[in-house]
Amino acid sequence: NIHKMEKIQTLYLSNNCIDKIPNQIIKLNKIEYIQMSNNKINYLNPEIIYFVYTKNIIMHLRNNILLTEDEKKYN
Repeated sequence: NIHKMEKIQTLYLSNNCIDKIPNQIIKLNKIEYIQMSNNKINYLNPEIIYFVYTKNIIMHLRNNILLTEDEKKYN
């Protein structure tokens, strides 16, 4: 339950075969650093991008399969 984790500042989820970042991550009000490299994430929801950008969060997504909006439509 993400509500129980609202005080988390750092989140390490690398190397877990994660394919999607849940929208609930934006409820982590204290988060400062997210490490999600080496997963299978192929898309970032605009809400998550906005959250990361406006909160000045450091987010690592190296070695994922990120697609653009257009690429996502055709895959």
